[in-house]
Amino acid sequence: GRVRSPEEGRRAAEVIVQESKRLGALVDTVLLFSRISRQRVTISRVATDVGALARDVVESFRPFAAAKDATVVLDARGVDALAVDRDVCRQILLNLLDNAVKFGPAGQTIRVGVEASSSLVTLSVGDEGPGIAREHASRIWDAFWRAPGLSEGGSGLGLSIVRELARRHGGDAIVDDRWTRGAGFVVTLSTGTPTAERDRHAVVPA
Repeated sequence: GRVRSPEEGRRAAEVIVQESKRLGALVDTVLLFSRISRQRVTISRVATDVGALARDVVESFRPFAAAKDATVVLDARGVDALAVDRDVCRQILLNLLDNAVKFGPAGQTIRVGVEASSSLVTLSVGDEGPGIAREHASRIWDAFWRAPGLSEGGSGLGLSIVRELARRHGGDAIVDDRWTRGAGFVVTLSTGTPTAERDRHAVVPA
């Protein structure tokens, strides 16, 4: 009964929905980190059109990007039949996109890249934010660490989860030194023989 107009009620409802989604994502992140810490995450590769998977992730993320007037651009090349863990790829991209929107400026363009070479698939995400200070480059992967002075909230677990998932997938996650517009990240994942579908259990429930 406190709203003074239908428009004010609509805006209040939108805030409630967005905050509920944010809190839900935060809980999911903490639970995933708990499973990783207790060695409850396994990798199961299945034949995957990684380009299509990345497009699905980007499309599902566009409303969150639009809330800060950000544009997400995807470039996927030669990645239509690779043996990777779909859940791991999705989680990595979502974490990196979330960071890009959270710490980048309004109106920015976020660039997502997906490439394949030899036995690796490479995922990259770059934003137009303040970038990463040299003295913090080694600490950004630490669980619960957040750079001093950041006004945006968060668990401090996103990049830690990205690197741990990448390493369990036979790859790694690094800062992209070639990216000069803001913060850029490159994640490699090893591809291989698909796991039998009956054995597929990428993330074991807590």
